[in-house]
Amino acid sequence: VKVTIIEQNVAPGGGCWLGGQLFSAMVVRKPGHTLFDELEVPYDDKGDYVVVKHAALFMSSVIRASLISENTKLFNAVAVEDLLVRQEDEGVRVRGV
Repeated sequence: VKVTIIEQNVAPGGGCWLGGQLFSAMVVRKPGHTLFDELEVPYDDKGDYVVVKHAALFMSSVIRASLISENTKLFNAVAVEDLLVRQEDEGVRVRGV
């Protein structure tokens, strides 16, 4: 599987860099912390929820995990309005933008 990430902004990740609500810390209810464990993002366990010191720790970990894969390509500062998809023998494929 080939994965293409198209990000309109220069910095990928949208509003997640500031926790999505302009707060640097990121609060996530359990069991969402299992993704942090998988990505090795440090957090403080507060019982029913966890707190990541800064949302940038999470977002940079997600971007790194995505881009370290050989099958993933990121195009930042690119906007796409329409995708052309076709049904082929291998499944549905993107064939144009």
